[in-house]
Amino acid sequence: MQTVVLYKATVIAEIAVMALQESSLDLIGIVDEKGVGSKFLHYRVLPMDVLRQIDYDRLIITSEDSFEKVAEHLRRYEVDEKKICSF
Repeated sequence: MQTVVLYKATVIAEIAVMALQESSLDLIGIVDEKGVGSKFLHYRVLPMDVLRQIDYDRLIITSEDSFEKVAEHLRRYEVDEKKICSF
């Protein structure tokens, strides 16, 4: 089973969580700079630094920002660009 992390706790993330429940993908976390430690749809919002510490197969962008802007931001956290996709 492939593991997935969502980037940004947004309305788009709510839709993604519902879609992932119907898939064979395993959502292991939601990362965001805001709301760290708070609950988002039964998931605790994790700090961005956790991306350096956990193993995951895909990072799904659930932000309205452009793919290029988010990918550039994620480079600071050593995210492999091949793992990034948008919802």
